[in-house]
Amino acid sequence: DRPDTYESNDVREKRAEIFAHLKIPTKLDVKEKTFRGQYNGYRKIHGVKPDSQTETYFKVMTEIENDRWRGVPIVLEGGKRLLSQKEIVITFKAQQNPHSKVRELENKIIFSLEPKEEITIEFWAKKPGHKNTLVRERLNYLFRDARRKLQYIKEYEKLLLDAILGNQLLFVSTPEVQSMWRFTDPIVMGWQNKVNSLEIYEP
Repeated sequence: DRPDTYESNDVREKRAEIFAHLKIPTKLDVKEKTFRGQYNGYRKIHGVKPDSQTETYFKVMTEIENDRWRGVPIVLEGGKRLLSQKEIVITFKAQQNPHSKVRELENKIIFSLEPKEEITIEFWAKKPGHKNTLVRERLNYLFRDARRKLQYIKEYEKLLLDAILGNQLLFVSTPEVQSMWRFTDPIVMGWQNKVNSLEIYEP
C-alpha cells in the first residue's frame, strides 16, 4: 500500500510489511510450485564441479497472504543465459467472451526494466469496422532506450550518491531481509534435499 510519505523510513516500512505477508512455502509447495534448472554447458565452465547441482534458473509461484492480495498468484522467475530482459508483468483476470474465437482475453501491464525502460499496456479492443472482431492492441511509454545509456552506470551513480547522502530508500532494511529469508529458506532447503530434480535447459 502507498506509504504515508516517500521518505526512506516510510517506504522501507511498507516494503517490510508486504514481505512479511509472503506465504511461507511448505515442503509440498516447494515440490509443486517451484522449478529449478541448469543450462546445458554450465558444468564445463572452468572451476565448476562436473556434477554441480547449482541452479542457474528458478521459477517460484507464491502469493501474499493479506486481505488485498490473497488468492492472486505471483510468479517469480530468473536465470542465466536467457533472453536479456528484465520485466514485471501484471496479468489481469481473463474475461470470457462468447463472441470471440479467442476465449480468454487477458489484459496486461508490462514494466520493462532491461534492456530498455518502458511501460506497455496490452489490451483487447474491437477492431474498427462493421464486424464484431477483437484484436490485441498495445500502448507504449518509452522512458529510456537501451542505446541511450551505459549498463549499470546510472544505477550505481544513484546508489553511491544516496549512500553518501545517507538516503536509505533504495537499500533494504533488516526486517525486509529477515522476511525474504523466511520465505527463501524452505525453498533452498527443499532443493538441497532434492525435493524436486534439477532440470537441464538449452541456453
